[in-house]
Amino acid sequence: MRKNFFVGIPIRREYSVHWFPKWNQFHKKVRLVHPEDLHVTVAFLGKELGETSLRSICEYLDKMNAFVEPHYFTLTKPILLPNTRQPTAIGYEIGENLQLLQTLIMQHRAQFTKLANIRSDRRTPLPHLTIARPPSLINKNYAECLQSIQQWYENKDGTTFIPGEEYRIRLDEIALYTWADGYPNRTNPSACNFKIIHRKKLISETLQFLN
Repeated sequence: MRKNFFVGIPIRREYSVHWFPKWNQFHKKVRLVHPEDLHVTVAFLGKELGETSLRSICEYLDKMNAFVEPHYFTLTKPILLPNTRQPTAIGYEIGENLQLLQTLIMQHRAQFTKLANIRSDRRTPLPHLTIARPPSLINKNYAECLQSIQQWYENKDGTTFIPGEEYRIRLDEIALYTWADGYPNRTNPSACNFKIIHRKKLISETLQFLN
């Protein structure tokens, strides 16, 4: 199986450790994203990048400017993608600093895809965090899964957990990802589906220890 590659903004476990116990409304066949896999996608890069492309992407990451002051973003209302009728991704929209994330993506996405030798995505970016995925349409529990997803999304009883302002996520890193060994790990909850092969700090060293 050919591996996929993408650039994303990692979400550290120090945030997600508080969230997972509260994502308990979904049917058991709805698969939560592994805590180490949580990220905001910046650019999809396609499959089987050559060594030259990989090296060029890593070099480009290394040259990205770091922020001169700390920036944070928050997660707001639930989102189902690509639509609410047959979603393939379950997550949250970005609240605070949505425009900052959109700008970051628009500034760099085209160059990442150029280095990967694939067509650039010209759509306005919709930064979001995917937290779970439903089973396939042919799964015998799909209808029940979809019902639990819709209830979480609509939040009519007010029980859906939304991290919001309580968890301001520090925007301090960007990374190049690929599939982990054993992908897709659908039957082993302790196994990641992605692995980071290169990281770039987005804050200067003098800011790394500031809250």
